[in-house]
Amino acid sequence: MGILAAIAGLFDESRNDHRYISPGILDIDQVRRISFVHRGMSLLDSVNPGWEDMVDLGKINLLSEKDCILGQVYGDFAAGLGVLMKSMDLQATTGDDLTTTMSYGFMVDRLVTGIRQENDVLSRTWRAAIRKRLRENEEKEA
Repeated sequence: MGILAAIAGLFDESRNDHRYISPGILDIDQVRRISFVHRGMSLLDSVNPGWEDMVDLGKINLLSEKDCILGQVYGDFAAGLGVLMKSMDLQATTGDDLTTTMSYGFMVDRLVTGIRQENDVLSRTWRAAIRKRLRENEEKEA
């Protein structure tokens, strides 16, 4: 699925998946967040298919080592990062673990002003994307 399809899918108002979006027009930060989450989901799919079933949507908090996406799937953030880096040899291609984790939506930029708000918005983006994935999985099984 391309990024535009992912963005369109997350904005399906009839299913209330758009709650994480600020009222008004879609801005570049929102598109960036969706792009990062889409990349993160694709990476997890390639390494650990079915990972979405391990995530408690109500607990997602990217500022927590245990409740972030990688923490919920692998036990803690560092363990998850290690698995992903090793399996995809990402460190060799990027040279920067922090940039990599942010560009896959696994971590909030801790230097950004309004870090808690950014965490809330990015966490809601993950919730919406996972909720959509789970719904699609249910439809395939039915």
